[in-house]
Amino acid sequence: MLKRIFATLAALVLLLIALPLVLWGVSKWRGASAEDRAALALMSEPWQPTGRNAFIDFWLADYPVPQAERQAVMDADVRLFEQQGRSYQRASTAAEKWPSESLTEEDRKLFCHWLDEENCLEKVRADVGEFAALIARHEARINRIETASAGDYILSPFPEIDNKPFLDMRLSYLPATRYAVQFVQGDKQAALGAVCRQIANWRRLGANSSGLLGTMLAIEHSGDSYGQLALAMLAELPTDAPLPTTCDEAFAAPIEQEASLCRAMRGEFRFISEAFWPQLEADARKMGEDLSNHPLLDRDMTRADMAVPFAPYCQVDLPQRWLADISGIESKASVTGFRRLSCVANYIGCVLGGVVPPDYDKYSRRLLDRNALLRLMGGVAWLRGQPELLASPENIPAKMPQEYHLGERELTFDAEKQVLVLRSTTGGETWEVPLPASRR
Repeated sequence: MLKRIFATLAALVLLLIALPLVLWGVSKWRGASAEDRAALALMSEPWQPTGRNAFIDFWLADYPVPQAERQAVMDADVRLFEQQGRSYQRASTAAEKWPSESLTEEDRKLFCHWLDEENCLEKVRADVGEFAALIARHEARINRIETASAGDYILSPFPEIDNKPFLDMRLSYLPATRYAVQFVQGDKQAALGAVCRQIANWRRLGANSSGLLGTMLAIEHSGDSYGQLALAMLAELPTDAPLPTTCDEAFAAPIEQEASLCRAMRGEFRFISEAFWPQLEADARKMGEDLSNHPLLDRDMTRADMAVPFAPYCQVDLPQRWLADISGIESKASVTGFRRLSCVANYIGCVLGGVVPPDYDKYSRRLLDRNALLRLMGGVAWLRGQPELLASPENIPAKMPQEYHLGERELTFDAEKQVLVLRSTTGGETWEVPLPASRR
């Protein structure tokens, strides 16, 4: 009996020793789950844009580099970054030949900012002479920003490393002050046409950006910032004044490509899943370890695991639902945490994968809200040809075609302020939009 007990205990001990090894072997042989592999394939699809890369022009917006030499300077900056690695300081080699033009902090604050609560037209109207002089001092810089925003796409040429430099876009709204000065000085058609051109430009860049930060800025500029400036101008123009042709594109309904964050999320996934590897490998080498043969870390399995939270943003049917103003990301539930079999042979990778923020829904809400504002802007342009409704604005919410305010968003008229009010059901925002010709 005693021998049988010892034999049983020995067998159990051997089983306990062998079980982890068996599980590790099965985990390593199986690799990433089918769901994870599908997510990785979806998020790894390549993108080969055509046209002019606005990244280069924004990167060099501080420097008076001739257009013909900008690509060469950009290439030199990328090489310098690759050589210096983590010691790289964000500064273009353009400074050696084309020093940055001066922009004092006082002037920087004087320009209209897209987060200003004050209407840019009213701000400029308070001292148009001072703002005209401001524009004259920084004419060249504003021209370069306009050139940049007229690009076809934004794609960073820098490799995916954790200290990869991103664009400094704080001055990207500088041209708005020029347009406000033009409008207040009386060149109203040209000013509105320029604002509409910027809306169209940023709509294009937002749909063709490989990074989440660039996409979100483009969404802001094509909606709230330049959109609100255009609406303020329409409120001061007579309804029989013809709209510049650039406004046709600016006020057009969003298209499917503008109802997707897939491209931006692929760029975000690429950075999140690649940027930390070089430093991780360097740290391992210092300790005499080779991560390529680590028993608890598999690079491919880790990247597949990281792809899962991003994959829902590339669902085929998502753009159509977002165009219909239906929010929410639908993804198939899966086993989470370290209970997954794949984590046995990739424990460190599962830890790293767990660091990835699982919820990007706030960005999708901003996209939906921007598209709602674009539709409302189209509705305001439509109202310019509806004199009966403008004479009885309290009827507008009931009479405006549904295509201009989709879903469950509530459109009302504030009689005291004489503005249309659109309440968001996704981001919690409220927009107050003046009626055309209501502030002449």
